[in-house]
Amino acid sequence: MPRPLVFQPLSNQWSFVPRCPSARWCGVGTVGGKVYVASGIGTTYRGDVARSMEEWDTKRKEASSSWVKKACLKDGKFSREDVEAIGYRGKLWMVNSKGNAVKEGVVYDVQKDTWQDMPQGMLGVLNKYVDENDCWEMVMESVVLREAEQVCAGRGRVCVVCANGRKIVVVDVVATPPRIWVVEPPQMLEVVAVHILPRMCRPD
Repeated sequence: MPRPLVFQPLSNQWSFVPRCPSARWCGVGTVGGKVYVASGIGTTYRGDVARSMEEWDTKRKEASSSWVKKACLKDGKFSREDVEAIGYRGKLWMVNSKGNAVKEGVVYDVQKDTWQDMPQGMLGVLNKYVDENDCWEMVMESVVLREAEQVCAGRGRVCVVCANGRKIVVVDVVATPPRIWVVEPPQMLEVVAVHILPRMCRPD
């Protein structure tokens, strides 16, 4: 897609964003009102595109905004499949979550414009990060989570797409103990992506 679309819920309208430097199927994530596209592949494979990262600031008017090149990934491994980039506390977290290959993860620091490997302890059960102790605590371990392919979090819930899009596992991380249940998609349909949206309020 050479020029992505953005949807404005309050105005109920779609609009084009600036043209991407390289049209490709890629990982996408947001942090602090900025959109990031990383890795991916176009009609043909290109190493520079597979390692690239671009940023678009949604707060700027379209006429004065454009995609800005950011730090490159160390290799093009994430171009092999579509991945999600999860924004959390100023960082983007990416895992090559599909297929039978060994799972790999990387973390992008928005402020430092640097990439690093994801800690191995994050690849597996559902964990939460505790700032005060700078450590990870296990929230829940479940057999259904072993088939995780995509994860999104917000409003006290973690939604996990599992089993090749055939079910969504929801974890209420606010409840004590955490509650877990499965949501089945409509018959004959598979989940492509899941997102938790904030409540939308029209300005006074």
